[in-house]
Amino acid sequence: MARIKTNGTSTIKIRNLAMLLRKILGLGINDAPNAAKLFEKLFFIFGEHGYDYQIIPDDDPRLGPCEEAKTDITTGKIYVKESVYKSASTEMFTRAAFTLMHEDGHFLIHRLQGFSLSRVSDKAEIKTYEDPEWQANTFAAEFLMPYEGCIGLTAEEIKEKYKVTISAAKSRFRNINKK
Repeated sequence: MARIKTNGTSTIKIRNLAMLLRKILGLGINDAPNAAKLFEKLFFIFGEHGYDYQIIPDDDPRLGPCEEAKTDITTGKIYVKESVYKSASTEMFTRAAFTLMHEDGHFLIHRLQGFSLSRVSDKAEIKTYEDPEWQANTFAAEFLMPYEGCIGLTAEEIKEKYKVTISAAKSRFRNINKK
């Protein structure tokens, strides 16, 4: 089975991209954004670069039963299950916000910055920083829970401050406090 590899990028570069986007959107380091509302704003900012999104029924065949959302980097369109979008719009502390920002990460890193994706065999080594899923997850974490705003906080404090799941907050806490 083949896997996907992309241009390598560092956490610092992804962090800088997330902070630039927060600045463009007028978000301070302590703001907890509503990820669903950001979709409309990002459309107005990046629409001319192909950014688009579509909320689709949960049973739409474009997404498999275990898929919450996906980004077509060739067109720039993001497909999101209706239940995921509603959850990100109306509820706090859900995985849905992370899912939406993960897909925005794919658009910004892999489409807008022109990163190429390639299939590699199972035997090929893919470094963490070359994994497009790691890159999109890192972007979502950096955007939703800015590094500078999380320094010195416990996982529970990160959860409360940024309205993320405890799982996301614990992961962020561990990554910031690696020795």
